[in-house]
Amino acid sequence: LEPWRANGYDKQYRKQRQLVIEKQSGRCAVCGKKVAEKTSSGRWSCARLGGQVHHTKPLRSGGTSDLSNLILVCPSCHAYLDAELRRAEGSEKAL
Repeated sequence: LEPWRANGYDKQYRKQRQLVIEKQSGRCAVCGKKVAEKTSSGRWSCARLGGQVHHTKPLRSGGTSDLSNLILVCPSCHAYLDAELRRAEGSEKAL
């Protein structure tokens, strides 16, 4: 297990995750689709609607789980963002 993965999803991350979902009212930051809902306990859940929290600067690249580095996205937009990041990283390596 990579060190950044082991430490990147701790209690602090889970707290920030709830905050970003709340801030975005459960909607994808890219397309606006509803991807999270509040449960009867008042917590946000992505389980039924498929939302994913994305690190805009990946943990493996020194990103953090601070609120400013997190966005809620749908699976399609998440895949697109990750593909764009891989393309950008590939072009940097070519330089």
